[in-house]
Amino acid sequence: MAYIDRKQKDYILKLLSIFPVVGIIGGRQVGKTTLIKLLQQKIEKPSIYIDLESDADALKLRMPELYLKQHLDKCILIPKTTIY
Repeated sequence: MAYIDRKQKDYILKLLSIFPVVGIIGGRQVGKTTLIKLLQQKIEKPSIYIDLESDADALKLRMPELYLKQHLDKCILIPKTTIY
């Protein structure tokens, strides 16, 4: 399946250069994870992708303050599906 280029990609990269947190939310199967993985390649600073559906990644956030403090120099990418 081909990737559909998102207009928001450049806007999100701009926001990431300004703000410490940028939320990307949306319904299931709309391309959040694909967009995030593409953005991860374009972000200048090191990044970590955390998949909340992965047990190993979910364990990392059992004590989120401790884990995130160890990665203050990185961009943390966590996709979130909205539930309506």
